[in-house]
Amino acid sequence: MNPNPFKPTAGKRPPMLIGRESVIEDCEEGLDNGAGAPGRLMLITGNRGCGKTVLLRELQRLASERGWAVISDSASLGLCDRLADALRSNKPVVTSMEFFPSFGRMSVEAARAKGETLRGLVNERLKKLGPAKGILFAIDEAQSASIEELAALAVLYQQVLGDQDATGLPDSDQRGLALVFAGLPSMVDDLLEEPSVTFLRRAQQRTLGAISLPKVRDSYIQTVKDAGLYVDAETADLAARKSMGHPY
Repeated sequence: MNPNPFKPTAGKRPPMLIGRESVIEDCEEGLDNGAGAPGRLMLITGNRGCGKTVLLRELQRLASERGWAVISDSASLGLCDRLADALRSNKPVVTSMEFFPSFGRMSVEAARAKGETLRGLVNERLKKLGPAKGILFAIDEAQSASIEELAALAVLYQQVLGDQDATGLPDSDQRGLALVFAGLPSMVDDLLEEPSVTFLRRAQQRTLGAISLPKVRDSYIQTVKDAGLYVDAETADLAARKSMGHPY
């Protein structure tokens, strides 16, 4: 029996993602369009339960299918150290899905040192990847990361771009780095006010809202059609309302 593509799930990737096509397309274009492509730096926000984590996992899957190394984590104090450990271990994915709020702050010097450590590890890992491939850092719960560690990632992103430019390869052949952050809407205001992470102002900012009833209804119709069957608009509308908890 086929799984219901419209059944709500908690963090698990559903068979169908509705209403997130533009975000997925932006990420795919970023991965495919070479070094410096806008979609390689993305900030995804939305209220809890809107599907940020599911979408983040879908973007990781797309990167992995393209031969990219994928390292994912849920932000908390020690984020940069965990990313460094993942790079050293050569594991394709490391996931820390437990949520721990950040406490304390590190010095600017410590943040710079972490950025330099990550830079060396990233460049070593990139050498093992083919042309036009790269590393995707997917960071969930980004509002819980310390500003200093995000600043270290900002430095890392810009330095890796510079290191790849220095190779003399065309942008389409350069190995790359992509950063995708997901977090609560409050994250945007807090982060963009910080001078040390101004690079995020250049990130593609995508806010996830509720999926509209017409999109869900049309997806019902298309899914049934793809199965070689037919459902009328009224029946599809009722099914969509039921799945979304709307009154009949």
